[in-house]
Amino acid sequence: MGQIAGSFSFNSHVLTGLAAIILMIVHAIWATVVLVLKREDAVHNFHRFSLLVWFLWLIPFVSGLILAMGK
Repeated sequence: MGQIAGSFSFNSHVLTGLAAIILMIVHAIWATVVLVLKREDAVHNFHRFSLLVWFLWLIPFVSGLILAMGK
């Protein structure tokens, strides 16, 4: 991405993007565990966590759009 943009800067978009990637990895691992366990309470908690991860992923997504429009 740095080559496409022409440079790399360490800003809030990078930090929130890294946090989103880490959350997506945790999300994938938890999804696997929930599928194996097949417990109703685990599925319910997973769906709540899934919504949280998705909303947090929107922060770097939208901030990237805003930063790109500012150029």
